Amino acid sequence: MASIRPSAPITTGQVKAGVHIDGSRIICNYLSLKDYIGMAYRVKMHQISGPDWLGSARFDIAATLPAGVARERVLDMMQVLLAERFRLKLHRDTKEFPVYGLVSGKGGLKMKESTADSGAASGEAADKEAAGR
Repeated sequence: MASIRPSAPITTGQVKAGVHIDGSRIICNYLSLKDYIGMAYRVKMHQISGPDWLGSARFDIAATLPAGVARERVLDMMQVLLAERFRLKLHRDTKEFPVYGLVSGKGGLKMKESTADSGAASGEAADKEAAGR
């Protein structure tokens, strides 16, 4: 058994958000559908795409877990709840993005390992130079 309601607007400047499991009850407050999808499917927020309201509309979920259900199954049950109540349909996709790689040049690395006191000496020189300005 579960109830899903839109979260109440913030009026006091404080937000009580997050997930709390107490025995057979699970309470989720002030989370976006994007948060629930990320949690249920174990993906990062940048991996989820959809309409803008996915990250802005907030919902509260209160549910009673069936007797004998292990906590490890809560996320699987969340997937079923999202599919039933929000008619969530998803697909996994692979996309290529441009990235930068940090690689050493033809001549190899030209950096030298610093000694423990070299950082302090350069810091003192920088402090003296800044004080002289």
